[in-house]
Amino acid sequence: MLEPEGGNCEVAATTARIEALAFAKGRAMNLPTQQINPERDEEQSGGWAQRRAAMSIRIEVAALELFVERGVENITVEEIASAAGISRRTFYRYFETPLDVLTAMPRRSLQRVWQDTQARPPHEHAIDALLNALRAAQLSETDLYVQRLSSRVMRDSSETWWRAQARMQPSTVDLYRDIIAERLRASQQSTAAAGVLAATIISILNQVLRESQDIEAVTIDGVEKAFRTLSNALRDSVVVD
Repeated sequence: MLEPEGGNCEVAATTARIEALAFAKGRAMNLPTQQINPERDEEQSGGWAQRRAAMSIRIEVAALELFVERGVENITVEEIASAAGISRRTFYRYFETPLDVLTAMPRRSLQRVWQDTQARPPHEHAIDALLNALRAAQLSETDLYVQRLSSRVMRDSSETWWRAQARMQPSTVDLYRDIIAERLRASQQSTAAAGVLAATIISILNQVLRESQDIEAVTIDGVEKAFRTLSNALRDSVVVD
């Protein structure tokens, strides 16, 4: 594995994505993949976090491909480990259950949204900053491949997919609340509504995704349209005495 110079996280992350995608393409073409020894790799100096990220994505891709082929409920940890070229023990270093694999991509997206929102201009409203961060997100080829696989799983095993997402919703709402609260404080506004706004955003994102049944098809313009629809509905429902 190529080591990033000077610990550059962006280069390391790109390397991790490239390796995961190469592994995925190799599996799709029935090409042999190199056996990994995580214990040996983790003992080597430097780049541990990057190697761990690459391994996590490698397991994720292998699991999602199996889920697409045979359904989430029909796949065992042993089968995922075999497809990823790792041991069962190594799988459990990264995921507790096969179901947890379905939350790997959303968790990465949350981290990216957090970082990108912090980088937005301080004068932007909290909601605008969040939506603009989502709009400006740059996805790698591996991210897009994982999205396509995930969309298939969501359509074919909808109940299981949403059950997995529900397990991380509390932490998702908390993170979005913190993002919004930080923006509100920066503009010297009250943070009292941060929790409600966060829950509303998550509900809208989930509803748009449920309607589209395709992660790649979800656009920020669509999300903004949903916000406007909600705003108009709330305004029209107000009863003036």
